[in-house]
Amino acid sequence: MHRKQICNGSFSADRQYAYLSFRNQCFTSPKQRLFVAYEAPLSDEQIDDLLEEGKYFLAYDAMVVGEDEFAVQQFEKLNLPEASYYQSQVCYHKSDLLSQF
Repeated sequence: MHRKQICNGSFSADRQYAYLSFRNQCFTSPKQRLFVAYEAPLSDEQIDDLLEEGKYFLAYDAMVVGEDEFAVQQFEKLNLPEASYYQSQVCYHKSDLLSQF
């Protein structure tokens, strides 16, 4: 499969290739893609939002599975109101379990 690498914001004349950049790292895209990528690169703010959303999902998944310690540690690192809410729910659940003994 033929691949072409596009870096430093330079677009080729062939519009079949997408410019994909993530914090100064270059990615290659195949000539015939299955899915159409964004035409414009994501801004740093959009990338940070997506990374934080992914970290939130992993912490939420850990909470659902029952890995409370890991979930609380991950929720502490996030600046989302949902993260604070679920962190308090995990702590409340743990204190409720301890009070039963």
